[in-house]
Amino acid sequence: MRKGACLFFLAAALIYHIEGAADYDSLRRVDDLYESTLAWEVMLGYAPYGVSGVGYNDVGEYIAYTRFVGERQAAFAVAWTMAGTAALNMTVTESRTKIWEAVACGDDQQVNTNTITEISLSGYCEYRIAPESMLDPRLRLEHTLPHRSTGVAATLSCVLDPIVLGGLVGVRRRCVYPHDWLSVTLSAGLVANAQVSCAIVGQWNTPIASAGLPTSVMGFNVRYLPSPDARQVLRFRLVLFAQGQAISIGFGVSLRCSIT
Repeated sequence: MRKGACLFFLAAALIYHIEGAADYDSLRRVDDLYESTLAWEVMLGYAPYGVSGVGYNDVGEYIAYTRFVGERQAAFAVAWTMAGTAALNMTVTESRTKIWEAVACGDDQQVNTNTITEISLSGYCEYRIAPESMLDPRLRLEHTLPHRSTGVAATLSCVLDPIVLGGLVGVRRRCVYPHDWLSVTLSAGLVANAQVSCAIVGQWNTPIASAGLPTSVMGFNVRYLPSPDARQVLRFRLVLFAQGQAISIGFGVSLRCSIT
């Protein structure tokens, strides 16, 4: 029982990163230019989670346990926008998950620790079907390694100054069961002024015709432009993640700089 719970929370921490590898930014349309641009971005994030309960160890003894899981992420991304009609993005992410577990069995108590480190590579290419359209339709192809996860998605967005509305619908194929997932994302952004904007993003992932726990992610993003030329962008994010009965909160910060 205790081992199964541990594996579940490890899987939840990894899914938190994997499914959000190519995030949909509700404010991206405001940044889109009709010229080619090259930019890099550094991202840091932390997602803590704790749980306590009772169960049995490997020899059948009754135990009480308290577990704390903390996942730290560091990522570097490069994005290339080609004349405002297509885009390429590549992201390298290191995730380090630290687990502390205190186990009490009668009068005995022991503390165990474990660290899991993973490096992943994700990328997507995106094509703007009709840049002049009010809904700005786009098609996106995504892939993630080493999990061999591939996804196809369609996005729409609409600018109602000062509000930006967006949506994404996609399907994803993973190498592990359940293999096929449906993803739906809705977002609403508000451009407060020339330097500050914010957005609320909701994402739902559910397995297609298979057994699996749906996941829900609700994020609140704040974007700040330190300079009027918008060559540097600071982003702050607060994320609420839910899978089954497990709920956790994570937060992150990133710095994006345009090279051209």
